Amino acid sequence: MEIGIHIKRIRKELGMTQAELAEKTDLKQYLITKYENGIRTPLAEKIERIAQALGVTVNDLYGTETKEQKVLFSQPSKGTREGKMISTYRELNVTQQRALLQQAEGLLLTNQGK
Repeated sequence: MEIGIHIKRIRKELGMTQAELAEKTDLKQYLITKYENGIRTPLAEKIERIAQALGVTVNDLYGTETKEQKVLFSQPSKGTREGKMISTYRELNVTQQRALLQQAEGLLLTNQGK
């Protein structure tokens, strides 16, 4: 299982230390280290706490996508606006992706208010 790789990647993208993640999850730092290095695998309850502390889904920690995500992001048509948007989105880190989605949701709310 590669969950530790994803925990470490997302934590670093957020600029968070292992100590900070441990504090946010009420886990010991040595456990975070063992999870990230693949020495131990966290139990489901701990995975949920880690995901919540990192602001991501459990699927993000497993590095998996839902069926809908796979369809949406499978093969963007090159040369189209949508293809360019998807390609750009994929190049962003997790924090940037969240910020972009929040902006898009704000635009939708603005349009609904008209």
